[in-house]
Amino acid sequence: MTNPLDITVYSATPSSSEFRGYALREDRDIRDLSVGILYKNIPGKDNVTWNDIGTVNDGSKIFPANSRVSHRSLRDLFTYLGIANLQPQTDRVGVFSFEARKGEVVTNSAIVLLSNSATIVMEYRTITVGIGESVTINLGKGGALNDLRWRHNYGDEIHNLRGNTSAVIDNIRMKDDGIYECYTSDSPDGNHGIMRLIVRACPSPKWNPPDCEMDCPVCYNGGVCDDKTGVCICPAGFEGTYCLEGCGNNNWGRKCEVVCGGSNRCSGALLCPPDPVGCACINGFTGNDCTKGL
Repeated sequence: MTNPLDITVYSATPSSSEFRGYALREDRDIRDLSVGILYKNIPGKDNVTWNDIGTVNDGSKIFPANSRVSHRSLRDLFTYLGIANLQPQTDRVGVFSFEARKGEVVTNSAIVLLSNSATIVMEYRTITVGIGESVTINLGKGGALNDLRWRHNYGDEIHNLRGNTSAVIDNIRMKDDGIYECYTSDSPDGNHGIMRLIVRACPSPKWNPPDCEMDCPVCYNGGVCDDKTGVCICPAGFEGTYCLEGCGNNNWGRKCEVVCGGSNRCSGALLCPPDPVGCACINGFTGNDCTKGL
């Protein structure tokens, strides 16, 4: 079975106004890339694709008029597609998708960008679970905890969670996948908790839906078994069949071939490899802003 494409969504900071989706190394000849707003259906609005260049000022686009499509192709290393100048604050807070296609292989990822002034913060940006399992989505410590409201995939309020500081979901189904938000009735847009729940189509440690009869390998260092291929998808900063090898503090990608630039190296960077891994700081850093050393 074909491996997932080697992609990563990258942001220089978890509260950035810009993100980029990278298609790496052996998949560098990909030309069918797209970015969007995950699970947000906007009637009459088109996604942004590889062919959209320059300033996005068409009212049919899903990103605001002053956003700019950012792209580059470096033949021997990567091709990226991203969005820059996400403004105002409400436009740059949310979960943004990245998709790469090569023939019949389609690989997805998404990045969770937050407001650095949010009054409500989730404990984790992403959580990965298997179908049939249970999960508890918790708020982080501190913040406003009065009159809390919850919603899923930008829909209506989930009334049975009002006032709760956590959301418990039992016997998870694919319909539970997506974006969970916690907010107050008077909190400004953007100043609320947001996270992504990634639901594998098989319970752990199995793959190959719908029968899910295949056993996953053991994936180390936070790696996750891809439910469609049985391959260990490694978090940023690790490589190898079982994610056993570290890349070093400044490298990422499936083959550790991409290097963070700048004097701070990968400090503060948020990276999101292919689903179902989710987003995290690169190996060696932790914290809500990815600046604390381990």
